Amino acid sequence: MRRLLSLVLMPTGRCTRLLIGIAVGADYPVATSLLAEFAPRRYRGPLLGGLVVMWFVGAAVAYTIDEALLAIGDDGWRWMLASAAVPATVIILLRLATPESPRWLAKKGRTEEAA
Repeated sequence: MRRLLSLVLMPTGRCTRLLIGIAVGADYPVATSLLAEFAPRRYRGPLLGGLVVMWFVGAAVAYTIDEALLAIGDDGWRWMLASAAVPATVIILLRLATPESPRWLAKKGRTEEAA
């Protein structure tokens, strides 16, 4: 029974892994653009450099956590994929409060709000 369940869930796990990869890959240019648009000019360089460092730190922490989760047994890969939902949920909730950028507002003809 467990083998059958594993065969049924394997394509779902691969699709989930693909979607996580696409989301992470898409978030990098989006986060960089948001930071470049909203940060004051004199802080942009250090903040963008810090963002790159935080991406690498996050990848290292994720790798460490994933290795620990894989050590728990056969279901470790499920926990590994599920653990990505925590930071993803936090990022989505924080992004909901992000205002439109001044460039986007100006492009849509809402110049008063863009100023």
